[in-house]
Amino acid sequence: MATATLTPKQALFVAEYLVDRNGKQAAIRAGYSPRSAEMQASRLRRIDKVQAAIAQGQAERLTQVKRTADDVVFLLEDQAFANRAEMWGTDPQTGGRCMKHPLDWPESLQRCIKSFNVVTRHAVTGDGHVDTVWTVTFVDPLKAAVSLGEHYGIFEKDRRASSLNALIGVLQDRRSRL
Repeated sequence: MATATLTPKQALFVAEYLVDRNGKQAAIRAGYSPRSAEMQASRLRRIDKVQAAIAQGQAERLTQVKRTADDVVFLLEDQAFANRAEMWGTDPQTGGRCMKHPLDWPESLQRCIKSFNVVTRHAVTGDGHVDTVWTVTFVDPLKAAVSLGEHYGIFEKDRRASSLNALIGVLQDRRSRL
């Protein structure tokens, strides 16, 4: 990140801001007074060279991890809107409902798994039958939806209704492809 035109304190603010995008905390960690940190962060983010350094740092970080904002948005969309009913199938022996093997789930649903645990045991001793219990925990779809809303700015009070309608159109289009 080229910070030649920044003061040392501005450069430190940029580096700290890139850690968690929290302006007030970045200002404090850069050495500004905690009492004026929020004001200083706001002031610093309005300086063109600081904005450029932040943008450059974000671009470099994305290049380093080889991910784009679209990758993150698609993941959040999967987590918010994946059809969890696709994990169920029909047992060929009994005709009843059973959970499919997770490798048979669509990738969009696999990306929603927070944790997965498999336990095998003999439910009835001596019957020669081994029972397998799968416990699947999914990421919280509401948290993913809130993150999407924040990304698209739909919670900002001064956004126009057309922006919200555009977001709804994008999400409905994405959902129809699931």
